[in-house]
Parts: sequence; C-alpha cells; structure tokens
Amino acid sequence: MEKKTPALTYVMQLIIILLFLAILCFPVTLMALDGPDQNAAENEAATELVPLNLKNYTSGTFHSAFESWFSHHYPLRSSIVTIFKDSLYRLEMSKPAIFVMDILTGRGETPSQPPQDNTPEPPSQTDPADPEVVDPMAIYTDPNNMYAQINLKRMNDTPVEPKGFKGSDAVYIGKSGYLYERGYIDEYYGFNGYANFNYAGLDETVRRLQYIQDELEDRYGIVMLYVLSSSKASQYADYIPDHYKNRYIIDENYVRPVDYLRPLLAASSINYLDSSEYYKEIGLLATFPKTGIHWNHLASFESTAELIRMYADISGANVKLLDTKGIIATKTVPVGGNSEQDVFNILYGQMGDVEGKIVDDEYYAPDVVVENPTAPAVKILLQGGSFTAEIAHYLRTYQVGDVRRIYYHGDGSHDPWGSDSPWTQGIMAWDDILEDLDMIIFESTESALNGNHCIGDDWAREYGAAGHNATYDSLYEFLKATE
Repeated sequence: MEKKTPALTYVMQLIIILLFLAILCFPVTLMALDGPDQNAAENEAATELVPLNLKNYTSGTFHSAFESWFSHHYPLRSSIVTIFKDSLYRLEMSKPAIFVMDILTGRGETPSQPPQDNTPEPPSQTDPADPEVVDPMAIYTDPNNMYAQINLKRMNDTPVEPKGFKGSDAVYIGKSGYLYERGYIDEYYGFNGYANFNYAGLDETVRRLQYIQDELEDRYGIVMLYVLSSSKASQYADYIPDHYKNRYIIDENYVRPVDYLRPLLAASSINYLDSSEYYKEIGLLATFPKTGIHWNHLASFESTAELIRMYADISGANVKLLDTKGIIATKTVPVGGNSEQDVFNILYGQMGDVEGKIVDDEYYAPDVVVENPTAPAVKILLQGGSFTAEIAHYLRTYQVGDVRRIYYHGDGSHDPWGSDSPWTQGIMAWDDILEDLDMIIFESTESALNGNHCIGDDWAREYGAAGHNATYDSLYEFLKATE
C-alpha cells in the first residue's frame, strides 16, 4: 500500500517558508519606506548600505554591503537561517522519494539511490552495532579533558565586530578583540596575490624533503621531522573582522596551500606533525591568545612534546619526554618564547591608553612534568620561522634538547655558530654541521609555505623568493653533490 504524506506536513512547510521570507524581507521593506538608518555613533564603513542599482548589483558590491549591514543590525540573522534550514531538513526527511521514469526504457528509479532489497534478513548475533553519530566538538568539552574549561571559555566568546578604532595597516582588531596580522588573513582567504600560489612547487618541496629525510637517516643516522605550525586565521576564522574581509571578493575556488600540501604529506613517508590536526586529536581548541599572533604556551608545548615523542619512537633512543599535569592560569603573560602580547604591543605600544582596547582575561601555561629526567639531551638543528622560539624555549628550559643551531627561515641570522654556516661557507659546510646532530626539525607556519625553489648554488641569493625552501634546497644540493 502506498504511503501518503500527511497534508499537514506541506502546510507546515509552507508556513515556515512564508515566515522566514517575511523576516528576511522586513529590513529591506523598512529601508524602502523609511530609508537607511545610520546611528551617528556607528562609524564602520562596512555597515553602510550602498544604493541598489545595476552597477552595484552586478559587481557584487550591494550583496557584500547588505550582508554586513544585515548582520550588524539584525544579529539573530544566522540563527534564523539555521532554524529555517533545520525545519526544512526535518520536513524533507518525512517526504516520499521522487520517482523518475526513464522514457526510453520504461524503467523507473529513485535518483541517487542504489536498488533496494526489501527482503527481511534474520537478525545476526555477529553483526557489529550501528556506529553512533559522533559530535566532533564533544572532545573539547569532555569532562576528562584538562582543556575543557578553557575550550568552553573560547566557545562562549561570541564574535562581536569592533566599533571605532579597528587597528593599523599591519595589525587588525578582529571580533571580540582578537588581533591579526593581515598576512595570515590574506593567506586564509587568498587575498593580495595568494591565489596565484605556485602549487606545483609544493610537489617539489615534498619530493626534496623525502630525499633529505632518507639520506640523513641512511648516511648520518639523523632523524628529520617536519612540523606545520597553526595559523591564527585558520584556528580563529570566526573572529576575523568583517571590516577587512569586506574589502575584497572571496574567491570560492581558492585552495589554501596547506590544504594542497596535506594530502601530499599523507601520501609520503615523511615524518611530519600537522599541529592543527594534532590539536583536534588531543581536544585543544584554545590555541591562541587575543593579544598575540603566535600560539599560546599550551599549544606550543603540546607540539614540542609531540615532536620529542615522535623522535623517541623513530630512533628508539633514550630521551627525556615532556608531559603536563595541568594548566597554570595567570593574569600576566608567561615567560619564554614569543610574548603573548606581541602584536598588542605593536599596535598600542606608542599610542598610550586607548579606550576600548581588549586584553585576555587570563593567560595559560602547562604545569610541566619531565619523564626520564636523567636521559641525555638530543642534539638538534632547528629551522623555521618565529614559531620556533616557543619550540626552542621548551627544549632548552627542560634540557630535553641541546639546540645547537637555529636557522631563521632561510638565513643564518640566528645561527650562534655563524662562521661555519652554509650562509657564509657555502653548501659544503653541511658536512661538518651534520656530524654533530641527532635530529633536524623543519618548521613552517601554514601561511609561510612557498612554491618557489632555488636552483644549483643560487639558493643563497634567492632566499627572499624561496623562503623556507632555501634551507631545504641548500641541504638537498649538498646531499646530491656528495652521493
């Protein structure tokens, strides 16, 4: 017998649609009758309505400005849309499947559905239970997760667009006071040239890193680890300010370089740590302070501790391991590495007391425990960007690693041995450097990936264009030359 859908279902669907359209159209109708209402205290260009004409409509200017204006004046818009979609979903689930008749064959089928065998099967005692639907956010609030309380604090921090002062050309004030450097936002959305990234160069990066890792292990017994540090723009995308995003049209086809790189790394046998993915595994959601552009001490500690565990697993060596038994919350910024008020100090340092400036209620640090404390320190070369400061801090503070050299990006400016570095002696300097190491850590933030490479001995001169790859290319050329 054919199952009929109750007429009440269609009536309810019609009522919900009409109610939603009425709410959605109310602001536009009000504007048409009374004109746009602009409070004198609102000085945000992003919330001003532009005239509705053919030019603004076809260019997308009206859509972008209306979206920002609507969100500013009607903050419940997103909730209304969510409720509407949820209601439609529930109604759609109660509707019968559409039956399509193939005119040529006379056979009918339900679109996108495999043939159904309705013959009942006897229950089986060995069949596994149906998998439960897992809430991906559940791990962040699990009572057994030591980070649950600070995760909840972040989750309850509703994004609010700033009014008045919005920052400088270098540091932008995001929603609820989160500070951003524009480069991280540009990379996340593909603004200002990032959409022209040389993706093929990342294939070459992975190929070279794989070669370097294999040769270092075979010839020198050195373990190479590659670590991707998180970008604040990707970790805190919901706090990126609309007043900056609305300056540009977002390219829906843009692929972040890190999203192109991830499957390449997964398909290789490179020893790597993707910090953003790792934080999901351990349930750490609060990874950046409001006032800083670098990860907080909890996030940097967790990445450093995992790198040492990876080294121990790969090498089988007797090493000190890092763990934490809790969180230390303070009103002051923790000591070590980059200051968690770095960009805050850049923005406000010369401005004095600015009304409305926001600082974090608390800053956090791990209550560190050192396991196997009598083990020798691992001899390490650390190369990367500014995020390496936190890694070096924990390695040195707890004497887990003897950090012999730090190469900042692709130059030797932070090399304490300076005179014998590849930047002064050429690629053959690697011969002596590698004799004194147990491990090399290559670090790169998600936003600092580069598709350019240096050719031959031009790596030193091309550092500015190749970024981190200048170091990889230098070591690659040395290993190739000494095969």
